[in-house]
Amino acid sequence: MVRVGHLNLHVVEWGDPRRFPVLLLHGRSANAMDWQRLATRLADHYRVVAFDQRGHGLSDRPGRYTQRLLTGDVEAVVEAIGLRAFALIGHSMGGGIAWSVAARQPDNLRCLVLLEASPEPPGVHEPDSRTPQTPSGLTAPYQIVAWAAAQGWTKRIGRQDLGRWLTRYARPMPGGYLAAYDESAYDRAYVSGDMWPGIRTEWRAISRISCPTLVVIGEHGAVGMELGTLLVRRLRHGAFAVIPRAGHAVHLENLPATLAAVRPFLDAHEPAA
Repeated sequence: MVRVGHLNLHVVEWGDPRRFPVLLLHGRSANAMDWQRLATRLADHYRVVAFDQRGHGLSDRPGRYTQRLLTGDVEAVVEAIGLRAFALIGHSMGGGIAWSVAARQPDNLRCLVLLEASPEPPGVHEPDSRTPQTPSGLTAPYQIVAWAAAQGWTKRIGRQDLGRWLTRYARPMPGGYLAAYDESAYDRAYVSGDMWPGIRTEWRAISRISCPTLVVIGEHGAVGMELGTLLVRRLRHGAFAVIPRAGHAVHLENLPATLAAVRPFLDAHEPAA
């Protein structure tokens, strides 16, 4: 655990701590172990770090969630564990936090990877709707997997990955098991508009990012070619990769292709020994 202000944040590491560090930021509802397979394959050459963002996994659940607060958490973790000249990879919500960190132009950020993460198109705003909440009365953690599959959320994701993502830190409660993140409070933050600062602000942040940035989308993902291409054009130093046979969770649905895109990018921006 790392103490950040009044919060305890659960940190996981793989690889040699003397190597070029890569910090991973998971998406909404996930946790650090969402990265297990990707992290172990990068760990032969990198120091790989992930943490449960506030309200997820074993980290504290303060009940308040905004991009500004989560960005501050990342910066505090970077300082607490002594990351210098590091790479940052964010998936989905984690990508939104990652570009917020990068927009501040920290001198020690070598490069950025956005996995299935982009602001909405300029001039377009589709309010977030409430998502179905994990039902009460579940008597075993893997019933969460079955329920999520019934919602159509888990296509092309292997059962082992689902177990890490949905049940690794599921909490036993008197009424049954609950998902391993603060569902209701995150839902309120998204639906109310409190989570993100606004489309114009987001695109201004994108335009301020000075480090090399790789935009990775899934062939069947949520971002899509048009928006992904726009994002690359708005970046100062943007590159693009499309992962075939993958949806939103590219690193879970097609790990070999994701690694084939991400690893050479990391290698190209590793500081000289």
